[in-house]
Amino acid sequence: MKNKFLIGSLKCMVISFIIGMILIFLSTSIGLKMGYDAIQASGGGMETSQYEMIVKSNIDNFRTGGFIFSFIGGLGILMSGYTLYKNIEE
Repeated sequence: MKNKFLIGSLKCMVISFIIGMILIFLSTSIGLKMGYDAIQASGGGMETSQYEMIVKSNIDNFRTGGFIFSFIGGLGILMSGYTLYKNIEE
């Protein structure tokens, strides 16, 4: 029962890590898409500085979120893997 929980936890952490890495690598594309959507929502025109601020803040937000997901996932992978290894060894 304990090994089942550890394997489930390990799978969850791997998924979290992968989601975090995807967010990190795609943050620029997502930020640019959101900037484009903001231009479309404002009627097709916007000040350049406002557009740059929207794009930069969205890129930073997604990159930070991705870092948090990947950090927690990576740490969880290490902890779950170590605990599972110790359990199997016993």
